[in-house]
Amino acid sequence: MLYGLGFLVLGIWGLIVYRLFSAVQGTDDVAVKVAPVPFTARQDLPAAMPDTFRLLTDYPDPFTGEAAIKPDTLKRRPVAAGSAISAAPPAVVMPNPLEQMKYLGFVSGGKDVRQRVAIISYNGQEKMMRIGDTLAGVRLLDIGLNAVRLKYRKETRTLKTE
Repeated sequence: MLYGLGFLVLGIWGLIVYRLFSAVQGTDDVAVKVAPVPFTARQDLPAAMPDTFRLLTDYPDPFTGEAAIKPDTLKRRPVAAGSAISAAPPAVVMPNPLEQMKYLGFVSGGKDVRQRVAIISYNGQEKMMRIGDTLAGVRLLDIGLNAVRLKYRKETRTLKTE
């Protein structure tokens, strides 16, 4: 039995060595036939929709905040100050930050109201505020159990917990 298994192991290793040498020397005459591809006539595809987007390049610089300056590619002459073409820039309306704030709750270190810290969500970020702190021009006036009082310019608003 031992001699039979020994011959079997030698035969398998011999086959492995033979395959390695034949692969390296390329003695196998295996040819791969490629099927011919039938020629198809060119077809024009219909245009679905033209592109309608425009790249806006007049946004402010994200690092300095300065407005972008467009180069004058048309070589236009400057308009006189008294002409009828001059237009006033549109008024910028600042959004009310109170509309974007949510009161999430408070953390307290004791029974004293002055030790309470309100958790306010503003623009998707949670901020910790004490009485008298300001966030985006909004001042925190009072922290209650279920609500806070905030003041923005001349408007006072109460935000309840969400």
